[in-house]
Amino acid sequence: MYSISISSDDRIIYVSKTGNDSNDGLSENTPKQTIQSAVDLAGQYIKTQNVIIEINSGYYYIDSPINITEQNTSGDKK
Repeated sequence: MYSISISSDDRIIYVSKTGNDSNDGLSENTPKQTIQSAVDLAGQYIKTQNVIIEINSGYYYIDSPINITEQNTSGDKK
């Protein structure tokens, strides 16, 4: 088991096999269904916050490498 320290400034994005990619992914009750959707969402926050993607148990098919990049290239991370 792994343990991490999460601060109130961190953005957590939730993924679950029972989720839906139209959900906001910002709570355990509204998870994304795919890792790619969570990665896309993470790009909106990565410049200003630490991003944690919490993936619920299950098998997830990934057909390409996962890269999290900033979608907005202006400004600096705080």
